[in-house]
Amino acid sequence: MTSMYVKIDENPFGVIEQRLSNFLNPIPPDPTFVKRLQRRLITPPLVTVEAHSRPFWLVLILSVGLISGALLFWLFGRVGKSV
Repeated sequence: MTSMYVKIDENPFGVIEQRLSNFLNPIPPDPTFVKRLQRRLITPPLVTVEAHSRPFWLVLILSVGLISGALLFWLFGRVGKSV
């Protein structure tokens, strides 16, 4: 058990790194996976998302319709009160 504990470095994680290196075995990565991952990280995506701005004419038509509807409601309300 004494071989597991090595001299403590100035690095506070030295003991943890030493214990982990005793328990874990490194596995070599698959070269095709690494190449594919590198290609995906370096090349930009083919799909781009563009922001859709509302056209000015749509906002204009909606606001004119709302104002004219309110004006007609106000006018017919006044005509109904005077009769």
